[in-house]
Amino acid sequence: MGAGRTIPAGLAFLLLAATTSAQVAGPDGMAKGMNFIRVSSAFSYSSIPARQSLSRLKDSCSVNWVAIVPVWWMSDTGSSSIFWMLDMSPSDAEVRDVIRQARRRGLKVLLKPEVHCVSGVWSGEHDPHDEAWFHSYRSFLERYAGIAQQEQCALFCIGTALDRSADEQWETAQWRSLIQAAKGLYNGPIVYAADWRTYRSIEFWDELDYVGINAGFPLWNDATPWPEPEYPSVACLARQWKTTWLPEIEAFRRTLADTLKPVLFTEVGYRSVVGASRRPWDRELSGEYSPTEQRNCYMAVLHSLLGRPWFAGWFWTGWTTDPEQGGPGDTSYTPKGKPAETVLRHWNRAIGTHRAATVFYHLLGPNDFYLRAGPTLDSLVADHANWVAISPWWFMADTNAGWDTIAPDPYYSPGDEAMRTAIRLARARGLRVMLAPHVLALQDGTWIWTNQFNPGSLPGNGLRKWFHDYRNFIVHYAAFAEEESCDLLSVGNELNHTTNDPAEVALWRDSVVPAVRAVYSGPLTYNAYWGFLDDRNNGPHEAVDSSFWAVLDFCGINAYFQLYPKEGFPSDTTWNQTPEVEDIARGVSPYNPLAWEQKWLPKLESLYRAIQRPVLFTEVGFGSFDSTAWYTSGQPGFGWSRMSVGCTLDLYSVCFPVDTMTGYAVGAGGTILKTANVGTSWQSIPSGTANDLFAVHFPVRDTGYAVGEQGTILKIVPGSVGVVDWQPPTTVSCFGVHFPGGPQTGFVVGFRESAPAGVGLILKTTDGGGSWSRYSWPPGQEVTDSLRAVHFPSAACGYVVGNNGVILKTTDAGASWRRLDAGPTVDLRGVFFRSPDTGYVVGDSGFFMMTGDGAETWILDRATDRTWPVPFNAVGFPVGDSETTTPVPVYAVGDYGRILRVEELNSDLPLNRFHQRSLPCGIGHLRSVCFPSGRRTGFAVGDKGTILRTRRGGRLTIDFNEQVNCYEATFRAFWGDQLRPEPRPWFYGFYWWYYHVSATPRETEFEEWLSSMTPQQKPAGRVLRGWFAAPFE
Repeated sequence: MGAGRTIPAGLAFLLLAATTSAQVAGPDGMAKGMNFIRVSSAFSYSSIPARQSLSRLKDSCSVNWVAIVPVWWMSDTGSSSIFWMLDMSPSDAEVRDVIRQARRRGLKVLLKPEVHCVSGVWSGEHDPHDEAWFHSYRSFLERYAGIAQQEQCALFCIGTALDRSADEQWETAQWRSLIQAAKGLYNGPIVYAADWRTYRSIEFWDELDYVGINAGFPLWNDATPWPEPEYPSVACLARQWKTTWLPEIEAFRRTLADTLKPVLFTEVGYRSVVGASRRPWDRELSGEYSPTEQRNCYMAVLHSLLGRPWFAGWFWTGWTTDPEQGGPGDTSYTPKGKPAETVLRHWNRAIGTHRAATVFYHLLGPNDFYLRAGPTLDSLVADHANWVAISPWWFMADTNAGWDTIAPDPYYSPGDEAMRTAIRLARARGLRVMLAPHVLALQDGTWIWTNQFNPGSLPGNGLRKWFHDYRNFIVHYAAFAEEESCDLLSVGNELNHTTNDPAEVALWRDSVVPAVRAVYSGPLTYNAYWGFLDDRNNGPHEAVDSSFWAVLDFCGINAYFQLYPKEGFPSDTTWNQTPEVEDIARGVSPYNPLAWEQKWLPKLESLYRAIQRPVLFTEVGFGSFDSTAWYTSGQPGFGWSRMSVGCTLDLYSVCFPVDTMTGYAVGAGGTILKTANVGTSWQSIPSGTANDLFAVHFPVRDTGYAVGEQGTILKIVPGSVGVVDWQPPTTVSCFGVHFPGGPQTGFVVGFRESAPAGVGLILKTTDGGGSWSRYSWPPGQEVTDSLRAVHFPSAACGYVVGNNGVILKTTDAGASWRRLDAGPTVDLRGVFFRSPDTGYVVGDSGFFMMTGDGAETWILDRATDRTWPVPFNAVGFPVGDSETTTPVPVYAVGDYGRILRVEELNSDLPLNRFHQRSLPCGIGHLRSVCFPSGRRTGFAVGDKGTILRTRRGGRLTIDFNEQVNCYEATFRAFWGDQLRPEPRPWFYGFYWWYYHVSATPRETEFEEWLSSMTPQQKPAGRVLRGWFAAPFE
């Protein structure tokens, strides 16, 4: 570039990058342009129709550049003079006007004057015989170089396809002189538009800022297209780019003196006619109208070029000044009114910095939730987001014949109409939408992380069948995304085990992706679990075969990278605001091997160089809890830890004698586990039975009782487990046991099947289980429902609950029982009274009941997981808690790992709202809870050998500072300076996890909301808002 030349805003970073790295255009520096063609004086550049057409080009195709193409003429090839023609050439006023109109619309302008032949011969055949033509061309060129300078055009083209005028040494010298003349008048970057057949012969590229190519490369021959179902397919056309033309361009660039010089496609386009892919340059090609071939050619170009480090952008040909030209049946180059227009709109919108978040939908019900998405989308807009990810979820179930079904769940999976509403609400607010359908796995009612799912392990033809079913699922949403104008589609989420084998990648390449591209016009990504980049623990289920990314357009990563070592993690981070931003971003002093710049940025840059695909963080987030920098993908802040017990059978009950370190858990198959160190380790005790044990109670340190199916009652004493000799009928099941005050007097409840109907069972012993008496129901007062739990707050007063809303009370040590009316007829499963008057009952449908007057009246509430009722199985209260001035928590546990903590003052009624729900990752149903000594240490047990322990009363450790520091460090690492952000050229943005939507936000799950990854209404939200509002290009 000559001395004194200035670079317009928007290209300064692009050209700076070209001189300092192999990447020439970042997400906002890519030229997404169109050649704007004047068709006649009736549709001059300054006409009202031309302005209408220009507005549609900007709005419908989302271009950021436009090439203005004033045409002058020469009689024929070999002519020595160039002239302006009335009606056929625009006036200077026209050209100035259209440049100004474009810039008012926010478009950068490439001024690209061209010379055509009146004879109709292609000007690329022009071969001047002497210097006279160059003198004439100089006058023509200088005229427009002056206009480009005066009208602040961002780029100037000195010639188009005049390659034969530069194939001799004396001609090259003339062109060098022309370039210097242009530089003397125009201070911006300069390009020449060479023909695709001869660009390698041009010898003056060293004088220019770009290698410009009119990219008429043929993309297809007469061979059968591959793969189906498109004809010719995007994959087939892209293969020609990848195997022939891109290697040719890359080899050519290595011959240049400046090997970092960017390449710009000054023209690229295809007619909507059969055979256009074979002869893109042929304006006279006859054939049937084929919008699909044009569409697929466009997609092949975009797919093949996006992410190439040397590529600076494209200018499609062409959009005309006639707003009515195009549409169905038109076989010209214009994409206007054809599927190719949709292609450009989606891709041009996706190529840019994504300032986004995921709206958290999937736990809120299938339909009505989506109708309430408006306020959350409003908050995204207020936070300066420009994208949103919306994620419908389907489920695959293990039916013991392989994961052979992928289908919507009637509750969790939203209907299409609800999805449509949410997407339209987002688009109405100016947000672009990434549709990110997820598949989850259900096994025995428990969600399974799909990154562990391996279809390659399925028997027989299971692998192909799974891919067939998955293709149907994702094609459904691909068609939906096309219909609803979503600008980006994710084809999968954390299914890494389906991408780590060449045979699986082949199924993605040959089956899934072609079927998606056949119905969806926009770019594709995949949300990969971040672990495939972690060489410390990269297991086979985390790997992603490098060839997989070649099938897609963006490399999406769910970026929950560990940013600080667990070992040596700063203590008391809640108070001292460590680790600091620089510790996480740079990690220099003190050295942090997991800081962004120390580990993950080099890994990501290496990945980009290998796959040459832009990187998107399709999920990224940090909780507002202590240690989120090293535990980014989970929530230890819930305050419950899963203990290692070496048992995979379901556990149904847990009990600790008061003020001891020893505890017991019982479960399926006669399981009895014992701990002598407050739950740190557990050992199995032989029970002598294979019957399931449903409840256990230790009234004192060394004596306890366990009960279960087939009437099993066990007495547990040091050194032995004995079966109580009461000869129950096999039709009896015992579900609850409680010994108030000591090991002698106790009660067992359950159910006895008998004709014509079963009957509730209450047993009592007064001699430590030596003998048992069964309560006889008075005539007409029989309870025919199963009794599930029993609790005595005193020796005389006790309560029993059961199915269909049964609540029984005794005040005479079980001599008589009175049925109480509490209202709900749901199955009640847990009861706990901390005094004869004050107690709690829980059950199905989320019912949580409290009484303060001995069960005469009840306060009823229902806990929901957003909108879905949470089934509760047990309730507990800290035993021996002596505090009376601070809230005393009550705990309930239930299905899907729910743990509810309710706080209320001892003397305070009514009950406050629910304060906490915990959902530790991978936890199934929880069946029992106990806090044996005060409010800090507690236990919960459940499915598949689950034992959870808390040392802080289940409370969350909130740490807003650490969440803020993680947000700020991540933004700095990828975007640099907030005042002048410069995104890393290969990095296209963030989808922060997550923005919360709820019918009653923060009302029921206050502490969970506080610790969760959402930045809403937290200090991290201010960080996000500041960066999203930064002045991007």
